[in-house]
Amino acid sequence: GARGGGGGGGARGGGDFHNPFEQPAAPPPAASVPAGGSAYESAPAPTSTFGAYDTGAYGASSGAYAAPPAPAAPSAFNAPGSLSGGGEASVRVRELDDRERVLDARERDLARREAELAASGGPKRKNYPFPGFFVFTYHDINAEIPEEKRPAVRMAHYSFIVTFVALFWNFISATAAAFSFGAVSGWFMAVIYFGAGAPLAWYLWYRRVYSACKHDSALGFLWFFLVYLVHIGFLIYAFIGMDATEYSLTGLGNWGKAAKQSTPIGFMYLAGVVLFGLDILVSINAIRMVYAAFRGAGHTFKEAQEQAKRDAVRSAAQNAT
Repeated sequence: GARGGGGGGGARGGGDFHNPFEQPAAPPPAASVPAGGSAYESAPAPTSTFGAYDTGAYGASSGAYAAPPAPAAPSAFNAPGSLSGGGEASVRVRELDDRERVLDARERDLARREAELAASGGPKRKNYPFPGFFVFTYHDINAEIPEEKRPAVRMAHYSFIVTFVALFWNFISATAAAFSFGAVSGWFMAVIYFGAGAPLAWYLWYRRVYSACKHDSALGFLWFFLVYLVHIGFLIYAFIGMDATEYSLTGLGNWGKAAKQSTPIGFMYLAGVVLFGLDILVSINAIRMVYAAFRGAGHTFKEAQEQAKRDAVRSAAQNAT
């Protein structure tokens, strides 16, 4: 009975028996953070004390809401004003490039002129009017004037020569009259006619038509026509030679007066009448030929007026700057 009781007791106690050598069961594994997961998926549930000691996913000590990174230090690319500074620099570069291109163009133009000057044998030597005796300019119709305009320029040149000779002979005749008749006032006027008339004829109308034909300038032709008409008017006045001129011009009127007082001086004044009459004929033929060359080159007076306006505007703009 005792064994049976003991066996029964052992059986009953076997339900509560604990093996001291038995290993404890391992705890369940912790949930792992899947790849690509975030702090919100692995963070513990928030616990709040409604105060400064909050911890967990939303606490101050949590890394989920860490402080933002410090701003990057300013550099040449993100510093304030860097874009405007770069724009100004690019503008300066463009200005320097433009200046360099202008200088290059000027250097090329200078080199071209030097090459042309060297090809032409250097600067042109003065050869007019009396080579080896007295020269003041270069003059060569065959070398500088186009072939189709040479006849007109030659006729204008003949007109200038006849004008020079007529004014010079007028001065000689007036000098003789001043010594013979005491016509001093007429002599002074003859000095002015020759001293001013010959240079003005050269610069105001002959060189004008020479340059106009050389460079094919409509404006140059226009200036020639205007001044040359005044020249022809003066020749007609000198050819008449009214008595009021007091022997200053060897025209028809003064020739009659001089012939009555002195036959030799009368012949001198007659030669002056012939020279002024010849000058009128040559001048009329010259202006006719120059006008033909002007029209033959395709120029018109309207074109010349427009060119004069452009030159006036350009000159005014240059003076303003």
